Amino acid sequence: INKRVRDAAFGNLIRQEVAYFDLRPVGTITTELSDDAALIHSFSGQPIRMLVMNLSSVLVGIVVAFVYMWPFALMTFAVMPFMSIGKAMEIQTYISDEGKEVKDGEQWPSNTSGGIMVESLL
Repeated sequence: INKRVRDAAFGNLIRQEVAYFDLRPVGTITTELSDDAALIHSFSGQPIRMLVMNLSSVLVGIVVAFVYMWPFALMTFAVMPFMSIGKAMEIQTYISDEGKEVKDGEQWPSNTSGGIMVESLL
């Protein structure tokens, strides 16, 4: 999935009008392309595996608890909403925005990936 999306994004970037490249610095274009690819990769691979693994372990744990010790299974159902709220808060801290976007026409700071690439090429 990631490779197809990267290839499609790069193909669409190549088909842009020449004026598109006149209005945007090279660092902006390369940074957007690399950031978008990293964002797609971060949301498509590991989170899906973790979700499947966590859900399956919870379901197997509840089934085993009902088979061997039903009071423990009932206690698990009582505690599960609190665990879910805690996990949602943890995910929210990971997903929160860490910086602001640079608008068209502004210079990229030299410590971003696009800024470093432009400086090394020039």
